Amino acid sequence: MSDDLTALIGPYERWAHGIGADYAYAGATIADSPFMAAAAEWPAGTKPHSMIAGLENKDSSKKEPAVLLPTLWSAAFGKPGRVFCPIVLHVSEPVSATGADRLRDLAAACSQLRPGETERLGKQDTGICFNSRIPRSAVHLGFRPDNITERYARCPKATVPPEAIMAVIDDGIAFAHENLRDAAGKTRVEFCWLQGAAQEVREPTVLFGQEYLSDDIDKLIQACGHDEDLLYRHASPDRGVYAGSTIDHLATHGAHVLDAAAGHRHGSKPNPSRPVPPAGSLDALRVVAVQLPAPATIETASFGKDAFILSAFHYILDRADRIAERYLGKGRALPLFINFSYGFNAGPHHGGERLERALRSLIRRRIARGGATHLIMPAGNDFLSSLHGEITPDQLSGDDRGFDIPWRLQPNDRTSNYLEIWLPQGAVPDRVSITITDPVSRVIYDGPIDRSGLTIRHVDLMLPGALCQHPIGQVSVECYRTGDDEALWRFVLALAPTVPDNPTLPPSSSGTWTVRLGHLHDVVQHGPITCRIQRDINPFGYALGARQSYFDDPGDKAFDASGHRPLGDNPVGVFVRRFGSLNGLATHDAVTVVGGFVATSRSAALYSAAGRDATHQSASGRVHLSAPSDASSALEGVLAAGARSGAVFRMSGTSVAAPQVARAAAIAYLTERRPAHVPSDCGAGHELVRLLDGQLRPAPQDSISQTRLGHALLGREG
Repeated sequence: MSDDLTALIGPYERWAHGIGADYAYAGATIADSPFMAAAAEWPAGTKPHSMIAGLENKDSSKKEPAVLLPTLWSAAFGKPGRVFCPIVLHVSEPVSATGADRLRDLAAACSQLRPGETERLGKQDTGICFNSRIPRSAVHLGFRPDNITERYARCPKATVPPEAIMAVIDDGIAFAHENLRDAAGKTRVEFCWLQGAAQEVREPTVLFGQEYLSDDIDKLIQACGHDEDLLYRHASPDRGVYAGSTIDHLATHGAHVLDAAAGHRHGSKPNPSRPVPPAGSLDALRVVAVQLPAPATIETASFGKDAFILSAFHYILDRADRIAERYLGKGRALPLFINFSYGFNAGPHHGGERLERALRSLIRRRIARGGATHLIMPAGNDFLSSLHGEITPDQLSGDDRGFDIPWRLQPNDRTSNYLEIWLPQGAVPDRVSITITDPVSRVIYDGPIDRSGLTIRHVDLMLPGALCQHPIGQVSVECYRTGDDEALWRFVLALAPTVPDNPTLPPSSSGTWTVRLGHLHDVVQHGPITCRIQRDINPFGYALGARQSYFDDPGDKAFDASGHRPLGDNPVGVFVRRFGSLNGLATHDAVTVVGGFVATSRSAALYSAAGRDATHQSASGRVHLSAPSDASSALEGVLAAGARSGAVFRMSGTSVAAPQVARAAAIAYLTERRPAHVPSDCGAGHELVRLLDGQLRPAPQDSISQTRLGHALLGREG
């Protein structure tokens, strides 16, 4: 593959779709579909339709790639700041091609977006990263953006005019649940997009998946009565398109989160006999929901979901504008609360991750247009998971002034594992060497990674003397853009499962792998080297055989001197750090970060991740406030709806704390008409704390609690 094409392929893309594709779960393969979701980053002023002019509706059977645009929020473009745009690549129909062949096709399709306009903008100033395949049955080639205008005009208006909008992005969305209906029994879900659904429609209102408007949902409810199993079968969500659909389960992550954010509470459901809802009634809160496709949920590392998530935000902002225009008039806006209970571990953790920058740009642009917008996300659940480490000057040893990273892979792990090593700002990897040794002391790689002036270089990792000459891993060095004129160097290591689903493939050995970085003296003068392991777990509702790898650091004690699980960070000098374990997608300044606490004790949940030390003055990269995520130390989780009306279940984690804050903020606005927007220079988290004034109580004042819980706790469970 040429250097130009190699530069278009990041570490995760190359492993998941190239040499490591044989290790992937079935839903991640791309050899059986010509459609690939991708995310583009372009310089300020770029207009997507101009960028892809001439590439739309090409005949892909002639191996000429087409580029398709999903629903886009028009206000996102033509303003200052870089442009982030979801796209869908339509490449030649797959034949019996290997993963490497398909990778080459996709890279070639990406390269089509570089000539012409991009030459004027600058070769290194554009970027395309492709994510996951989209099944052909989910893509509507007849999609026109104007279809939704005509369709929404025919949709009956809500009985109670909306005063605010709650948007939820999740998995297993129970959009027909009775808790999401108003006093008249009509749904409050104005729009719902199932990104992975397949259904033939005459005038599709989305490029891929299936969209349901409020009258569609009401008709389904009327036709199916109380048989919601039949309703969801008739609605044809993503079963059969992607493996692993969760909507048929008794409980789903999305059902719980959506109910916690916008569902009528048990015992206080709508009263059909009361014609006028009281102040603060959720009847005035309209809902926009997006169900991500299964691969975006299944893959718990940061890879493979940017395009779907970015598409979801564009869709939500577009539909929020349509709701406001319909009920208030053109140019008006309604307060918008977006709950996104997702995240990952790795990334630069200073707001510079690609998707973070994209979401921040969208949120800030809506606020600048006068639309109060709050993005609420969880802190994460990996405070004690030993997934974050830092290398400082006092830890270097040996003649090469290096450090041994102890990375333990667990037995019976059926999924790949990823480690990111971030060099500090201003440091370059030119003299850094890397030696990778497996648990039985075999040297898998030893030497520098020569990047030869490129922004990225990949090296395959092979088992010495193995009968099967298939790579068991990959190490990459990459210059990763973190801003308009900023970049950080990172190493990314990928290792195969310890028990591959295909027994003919070589496994990675379980046990402690040693990744020695040498010649670090000059690098650490710029600051600590940050090491992060990606999440590798079984998401709620899925069983993949994933087992989390971790840093096996002897200084990282599981219990403190009193025999309790530690609440604070490790001592100075210990490689593994607990502070700084925050959700890697929630470290920018346009998000409110929510931690979880135990309701009876008001102490941080053991798993609730922490941002920077409380003494750090920045409003970003830290927990802002917390909500209950466990009832008590003996009773985990909090109650919310199951996947069917009438069902409730408990779920724990900061993912269920975040929607409680989103709900409380929306109710504060509906009840007291408090301003939903204050000057943005105080930071998103502080904005929401001010909006919730009266519903919060101070968090404990010690520095550990302040770092883990923020400065305030939501008043009561539920």
